[in-house]
Amino acid sequence: MDAILEGRCAIALTKTAFIAHISNADLGYTYNHIERKEDFSVITDSCEFNVHHMGGGIEYFVEQFYLNGELGFGQIEDKFKVTTLWLNSTQTEDSDVTIYHALAGYMPFLTCCSL
Repeated sequence: MDAILEGRCAIALTKTAFIAHISNADLGYTYNHIERKEDFSVITDSCEFNVHHMGGGIEYFVEQFYLNGELGFGQIEDKFKVTTLWLNSTQTEDSDVTIYHALAGYMPFLTCCSL
């Protein structure tokens, strides 16, 4: 729940900076741990996820032109375990993710400077 509220706050600040033509930069790190276990009479099923994400971005304004870019890296570890009376199986999978984007534009409208 905390990560969702922090994300909403960051979005609001970014929108304010965009409207006022204020150049800015940001860095961020998030970590999520999710664990689930289900116990049936014969089978026990569990899974565990660990997600790390680091990223940074910049937004730069020159009069009515702007440039926006972001670069991020993530690591995801999935661990699945199934236990029965006859079998004990564990599977682990690691993934790396790269996120990037760039945007350039022109804003012909005037903005108010009293934010």
